Amino acid sequence: MITISNYCRVIILSNHPESICIMAINFLNNKEKLVMELLEEGKNFQEIAKEEHVSFTFISMVKKKILGQDPSVTKKLSTSSQCLKLFSEGKSLLEVTIILDRPLAEIQGYHNDYLRLKGVGYLVSLVEAHRDHLPTISKLIKYVIQNRFTKNDLTAALTLVNDITRLKNTKKNLEVRIEYLNQTRNQLLNNRRIDNLY
Repeated sequence: MITISNYCRVIILSNHPESICIMAINFLNNKEKLVMELLEEGKNFQEIAKEEHVSFTFISMVKKKILGQDPSVTKKLSTSSQCLKLFSEGKSLLEVTIILDRPLAEIQGYHNDYLRLKGVGYLVSLVEAHRDHLPTISKLIKYVIQNRFTKNDLTAALTLVNDITRLKNTKKNLEVRIEYLNQTRNQLLNNRRIDNLY
């Protein structure tokens, strides 16, 4: 007897190669039938593996045959792969969330991954970093789209925004200076009143 694997032994009855193959195939089919019977009895993989000296992979293959599944067919896609597939088909966040029946936050994470894979990862990172400012950013983008800004218009607007910060600082400095001058004036007026009393 020659052992080819845990579940396939060949008994050589003659030196003819065809008889060896037939014996091996019949033995494998018998092993499958035994495993099928044990699965139908409700035994678990560990019990079957111990009793019939077969691997969990072999038991799984037999179980798939019972259920009518082809073991050569690839396994079901993971949730992330399903999301990527649906997004690549043009489905929206809402549609994918409904189809897969998963939490929105999870689907949004997969959508961000999809956008990164599509080459717009910079935008995803930008949005994630400035979540608190999204309403303002959204309004700005809508305004730019509705008013058909050019690149030069945007550059000029950004220059003005930088000027606003400078002007606010100048205003603050002037207010501090005015306060100082008012205090100095009041002090001088008080000193003058005192001098007029004498």
